[in-house]
Amino acid sequence: MKFVHVPLATLITIALAACAGKSTDGSEAPAEPAPEAAPAAPADPGDEAEDGEDEADEGDEAAAEEPADEAGPTQNLLEVLKKTPEASRFLAELESAGLAKRLLSVDEDTTAIIPSNAAFDNMSKAAQAKLKKDPAGLLQYHLVPEKMDLERVMDHRGLPTLLGQDMPIRIVEGTTLYFGTEKENAKLVESNIAGSNGMAHIIDKVLVP
Repeated sequence: MKFVHVPLATLITIALAACAGKSTDGSEAPAEPAPEAAPAAPADPGDEAEDGEDEADEGDEAAAEEPADEAGPTQNLLEVLKKTPEASRFLAELESAGLAKRLLSVDEDTTAIIPSNAAFDNMSKAAQAKLKKDPAGLLQYHLVPEKMDLERVMDHRGLPTLLGQDMPIRIVEGTTLYFGTEKENAKLVESNIAGSNGMAHIIDKVLVP
C-alpha cells in the first residue's frame, strides 16, 4: 500500500474546520440568528395634525349638509292675518268690537275660525241680526282659547269658544270638515295659517251661536 504524505498544517486546518460545524456533543451548531429589522421611523406629528384637520373638515361639511330645524313663526296671529286677504273683514269686525288685542297676546294662545270676506257679504239674516245686536258675542264664538292645527281640530266634535259655547264640528266622508250646525254647514276652505301665538282656519260662512 502506498501512503500519501499530507503536511501536518493541512491536517490541523481540516480538523479545525470540522469542529467548527459541530457542537461539543456532536450535534450541529445552531445557526446564527438573523439580524433584527430596524425599528420603523416615528410618524411625523405634522402628518397626524393634517389627518385630524381633514377629519374635522369632513365633519364640518357633514354638519353643514344636515338641514337645520325649522323655526316656528315669529309674527303674532294678528300680524299674520293682516297679510291674509280673506281675513280682512273679520279683522275689521274684531277691531271694531275691541277684540283684536286677543290676537296680540303672548300669554294666551288663540285659534280663529274665520269667515271669509265672501261669507260676510252673504251672511244669513240671523247672522246679520246677531252681528248688529251683539258683535262681540258673534266674534267670540269664532275664537277658541287654544292653539289648534287642523289635525287637532279634527280630533274634536266641538270646539270650546271664548263665548263659552261649543262650536259643532262634523267630518263627512273622512275628509271634508264642516263647522256649525247642519243647517249652517260652514265648509273649511283654508287651514293652518300659523302665528307665534295661535292658528287660523278660514270657513265659507258666518256662524251664529
